[in-house]
Amino acid sequence: PRYSTLKKIMNALEEIERERVKATIIMTPNVVYANEDEPLLKAITKMIKGAFSQLPVKNSEGKIVGTLDEETVIKSTLNYDPDELQKLKVKDVMKPPLPSVPPDASVRMLITLLSESSAVLVVDRGGNVLGIITRSDLLEYFSDKKQQLGGREGN
Repeated sequence: PRYSTLKKIMNALEEIERERVKATIIMTPNVVYANEDEPLLKAITKMIKGAFSQLPVKNSEGKIVGTLDEETVIKSTLNYDPDELQKLKVKDVMKPPLPSVPPDASVRMLITLLSESSAVLVVDRGGNVLGIITRSDLLEYFSDKKQQLGGREGN
């Protein structure tokens, strides 16, 4: 990017830090989950209908035990024949759980985590999931912030 673009990004980040924007402002509440014992095809249908790029996976006790994401779904459809796919459970293909952050996590922390992970869960001290933040959520927040700061498309 050009220097002027980088400067605008840095100015926006500094403005955000000054405002002390926290994870709860950016997160999407009411997280949709997959169950580890759920048929994979049912979870895939849930992802498609909800337009979700990933689903946190819970066990029967309600504990987060993994993640089902688009990459896993695509690889599963390539690596298994249709009969095998019908028999698979979410736990057979899930990835480790998404990283979690406290409700007061800073935007800077979110940027760091989302550079490595597709999403993060916002979790309170009791371990309750309050929401999820995806890369798209963060980009949408920055886009809204740019408009508030007087930015224009193409700059």
